[in-house]
Amino acid sequence: MPQTAKTNRKKLQTAILTILLIDIAISAFHIQETNTDKTITIAPDGKIIPSTAPVQYNGDVYVLTKNISETITVQRNNTILDGEGFTIQGNGTGQGIILHNVENVTIKNTKITGFSKGIQLHQSPKNTITNNTITNSIYGILADESLQTTISNNIIQNNSWDGIFITASPNSHIINNTVGNQGKWGIYLGYSAESTLRKNTMKNNRYNFGVSVDFVHDIDTSNTVDNKPIHYWINQQSRQIPANAGFVAIIDCLGIEIRNLDLTRNGEGVIIVNSARSLIENSNITSNGYYAIYLINSNYNILRNNTIANNDWGGIAIVSSTGNTIINNTIKNNNTGINLQNSNGNHISLNNFLNNSRQAVTRDSTNDWDQGYPSSGNYWNDYKGKDNDEDGTGDTPYIIDNENQDNYPLMHVAQEVLYNHIQTEPILLITSIATIVSAVILAHFTRKRKLIPSFLALLIGRIC
Repeated sequence: MPQTAKTNRKKLQTAILTILLIDIAISAFHIQETNTDKTITIAPDGKIIPSTAPVQYNGDVYVLTKNISETITVQRNNTILDGEGFTIQGNGTGQGIILHNVENVTIKNTKITGFSKGIQLHQSPKNTITNNTITNSIYGILADESLQTTISNNIIQNNSWDGIFITASPNSHIINNTVGNQGKWGIYLGYSAESTLRKNTMKNNRYNFGVSVDFVHDIDTSNTVDNKPIHYWINQQSRQIPANAGFVAIIDCLGIEIRNLDLTRNGEGVIIVNSARSLIENSNITSNGYYAIYLINSNYNILRNNTIANNDWGGIAIVSSTGNTIINNTIKNNNTGINLQNSNGNHISLNNFLNNSRQAVTRDSTNDWDQGYPSSGNYWNDYKGKDNDEDGTGDTPYIIDNENQDNYPLMHVAQEVLYNHIQTEPILLITSIATIVSAVILAHFTRKRKLIPSFLALLIGRIC
C-alpha cells in the first residue's frame, strides 16, 4: 500500500476510534464500583460458594430459589443460570451478575435491579443473556471483548446510563429486546463488526441507538426507535430512504436519496460511510448524541435545505471525504457547527451558522467556504465585520483558521423560508425559482437592495 494511503487510513481509524474511547471514558466516569463480600460464586469446578447460597444445581443447570441481594459471579463454562423469576436486588453499586473469562454460559429468567451494572460480560465469548428484566441500575447489560454474545428477549428499563452497551464484541446477536427510558443509550454498538440486530424496540431513551468504528452489520427495519424503523443500508444503489425512517445508515452505497425526515435522539441522525453521490435534503435532524450528519470516507454527496440543531457533539462531521456540497442548511445551537478532519475540496456555502459553541473546526483540511461574489458565502452570527457598501456581504473575510476562510460572509440570515422544504420536482422547481425572482424584484423597489445578493445566491443554488 502506498505510504500516503497508509497515512490517510491511519488518520481515519484514529478519528473514528477517538469517538468510542471518549464515550467509554465518559461512561467510566459515571460508574463508581464498590467491592463487596456479598458474592455468590459458581466456581470453575461447579461448586457454589458459599454452600448455603439459595442456588440449586443439577448438572450444568443452576437455579435461584429465592430473592437475593448478593452478586452472582459465574466462573464455570457451559453453565445455565436460571433465575426462575426471582430478583437480585442491589444497593446502587457493584454488579448483579458477572461473567469474566467464561464461555457458553446462559443467564435467563432473572430480575435484576439497583446495581451499577445489571449484567457484565468481560472477555467472555459465546454467552447468552435471555428473558431477563433489568431496571434501575446504571448499565443494564455491558459486554466488552465478548464476541458472539447473544442478548435476546430482555426487558431493560429505567437505567440511568445505558440499556445495552456492546464494545469490541463482534458477531453479536441482539434480538427482540425492549429497551426504554435509559438516561443515555438504549442500544450502543461500538467496535463490534458483523453483528445482527432484529426486532429490538427502543423508546424514550435519551439516545435510542448508536453505532461507531465498525459499520458493517445486519440491521433491518424490524428494529425501531420511538416507533420508527431503522434503515441500515449496505451495498444499495439509486434508492430513496422511506419517509418514516427513525435512523439512517448508508454503508458502501451509491446514489441514495434522504428527504423530508425528522431524525432525533440517536447517536447520529444520518451516518454515511464509504458512499458517494447521495443526497440529504429538507430534513430536521436534531438532538442527537454525536453529530446530526456524519460522513466518513464519502465523496460527492449533497447536504442541502436541512435544519440541524441541538446536537451534542455537532451538526455535521466530515472525515476523510472530498467533493461534498453543503448548501442552504441552518446549523444552530450545536456544540460544533461543522467539523472537517482530513477532508479537502468540499464546498460549504449559503448556510446559516447560528449560536454554535464553535461554528467551524478543521484539522488537516482545506475547503471552499464561499461561491465568490456576488453569490457570497455563509451567514455567521458571530461575524464582527462591517458592510460599508451595503451589498449584503461583509467587507472582510470570516476567518476559520489559517487555511480556511469565508471571503464573502453574508450580513443577513440566508432566507431559508423561501428555500426550505422545496421538492425538486419540475413544477415545484419552477415555482420556487419564480418566488425567488419575485423577492429580488421586491427588494429592488423597496430599497432593500442589500438583500439582493442573498436572494441571487438562493436562485443560483436552486438552479444548480
